[in-house]
Formats: sequence, structure tokens, C-alpha cells
Amino acid sequence: MPPTYKATESTTENQAERRDFVTLGLPDVPPKGDLASMEHPLFALRAGDKRVRNYERNGYTVTVKPGPDGCATIHDKDLWLYCASQLVEAKNRGAEISRTVRFTMHDFLKTTYRDTSGQAYKRAGEMLARLTGTRVETNIETGGRRIREFWGLVESAKIIESPDDGRMASMEVTLPEWLFGAINSGEILTLACSYYRVRKPIDRRIYELARKHCGRQPSWRVSLAVLYQKSGSTDALRNFRAAIRSLAESGALPDFLVAFDNNRDMVTFCPNSSNSLSV
Repeated sequence: MPPTYKATESTTENQAERRDFVTLGLPDVPPKGDLASMEHPLFALRAGDKRVRNYERNGYTVTVKPGPDGCATIHDKDLWLYCASQLVEAKNRGAEISRTVRFTMHDFLKTTYRDTSGQAYKRAGEMLARLTGTRVETNIETGGRRIREFWGLVESAKIIESPDDGRMASMEVTLPEWLFGAINSGEILTLACSYYRVRKPIDRRIYELARKHCGRQPSWRVSLAVLYQKSGSTDALRNFRAAIRSLAESGALPDFLVAFDNNRDMVTFCPNSSNSLSV
């Protein structure tokens, strides 16, 4: 169990008494993603993106508005995956869970394969600024509801410092009801343990789409134009085509084989023989 640190904020003087958060830190838990954000591009693929992004498909609409620090990126989404995986595991073990969670910075950085230097701690703070600043408007159905909603990718967050040296020691985060509802409703898929090691943003996004659409079928065949729209890429279509061709040729996508038909502009994803992922 991760240690609990005394928060420096005066508003949490009675922290030990209220205990209205869940402490995370279960070992060896694979990342888990919610179905809706795997299908719809909530997270930017480019750092520093400050554009309002609009996405519409099959009657669903998503508008993502950046905060002062820009839109949260697909690498920032690691916080969602980390929290979701921990909460699902805790729930499976019979524990009570809540939207507000606390975890040590070191465990988060280690689990998501980030370095643990002082700069990494600083970058984690910047990640929280983007996640709390990015706002979403959507009518996507989650948890059995389909209503127009406005929410932040993280509702609120605080950084808790060690009383000994003032170093950033842990985070306390309140997840949006939208994500927590997906966790409680089982609208979650297990991702490859190697997902956190995938560094190219477009490769991460393509993996999410392949994992979501191949979850209960042997393969997924999609036109390049539809894949481009689903990806949320802001790159030119010709550059996106080159990225998909390179991904198919390299075989670098975890758990999946990718075939690109250049003549028809069609892409096919098939689970490879080592794919043992479960729901």
C-alpha cells in the first residue's frame, strides 16, 4: 500500500479524518481504457495544440476545448489509464471505489515507464494543468446515458508534497463522472502491457482503435478516410497515409498485425498469435 503524505494545503487539515479518497498502487495491473475515449478522439496527438477540435460521426458529437496550457495529449491520457486500471482491479477484489483517488508520483511514473527525475515530476504537474484545463462537450453514451454533457478531463487535482523536503510526493485526482461511470458499467478494455512503451502519438491512437474494434471480432477492415477521421489526426492525409504504411511495414503495433492496401486505401487489423488480451 502506498504511503500517505500530509498535504500542504490548509483545506486538508482533517485529511486523516475524512478519508474520502481511494489510495491506488496495486502492483502488476495492466492498463485499461474506456470504450468511448478509445472510439472518439478526446486527446490531442500533438503537444501544444490550442485549437478547438470538433468531431462528429454516426450522430455522436465531441467538441474539445483547450485550456491555457493547451489540450491534454494522448500521453497525458496515461493518468486515465492508470486510474481506470487500478480502480477496476480494486473493484474486482471487492473494494469500495470512488472518483477521488490518491497515488504516489513514483508509482505512477514507474508504472507508465517514465523516468523519475526531478524534470519528470515537473512534467507531471504540467500534465495535470492540461487535464484539468481541457473541457469536453459531448452527447456520447456512457453508463447507459446519452445526454449532452460538459466536463473536464480531470475534475480537480492537487499535488501533495512531502513535509520533509517539499518534494512532490503524490497526487490526489477527482476523475470526471463520465469516466467513473464507464468503470462502474464495465465499459472498459484491457490494453497491452507494452502500451505505455509506445511513444509515437499516432501509433497509440491507432492501437486504441484496433483494440476497440477487434475486441469481439477476428479482424477489422476500415477505409483510410474513416480511420483518419476516427484518429483525430490534424496532419495532412498524405502524411497520415505514410504513417499507416510505415506502421504496417514495421509490425510495431502491439498485439496486432496491420495490412495496408495501397490501391484501395483500405487498412485491415488482425490480432497476432501472441494476443491474449481479455475484456
